[in-house]
Amino acid sequence: MWADKLRDISAVGLQHAPTIYDREPNAGVQTIAMEMVALATAQSLAAVKPLRTTHISRPGPVVAGTAAVVDEAGTILLMRRSDNGLWNMPGGGMEVGETPVAGVVREAYEETGVRCEDKASSRLLGSHG
Repeated sequence: MWADKLRDISAVGLQHAPTIYDREPNAGVQTIAMEMVALATAQSLAAVKPLRTTHISRPGPVVAGTAAVVDEAGTILLMRRSDNGLWNMPGGGMEVGETPVAGVVREAYEETGVRCEDKASSRLLGSHG
C-alpha cells in the first residue's frame, strides 16, 4: 500500500513538475517505491525495473468526486473555482486506497474549511463522464 501511494504521488508530481528541480525529488520517490515493491515481492530491483515505465511512472486511475454539502435549511455549499471563476460544489481527486465518500469529505474540508459527514449512507448519487 505504501509503495502504491508513493508511486501515485511521484507520478502526479512528475506529470506536473515544471523544472528539473521538481522532477528529481519525484524520480527519487519513484525509486523508493520500486525498492519497496522489490522487497515486498522478494524480487530484485532489476526484476521490477520494467515497472518504472509501465506502472510506476503513471498516475493511477484518476477518480474524483464532488460533495453536495447541504445544511438543515437546505442551503447547498458552493465555492468559486480559482482557475475559471465559476461556482461549483467542492470536490477533487481521491487518494490511493481512499473510499469515494472519504475522498469527497476530505476534499470538501480542504477546499472550504467546512467539516461535513456522509448522510447519504455512502450512496454514489451520480457520475460525470
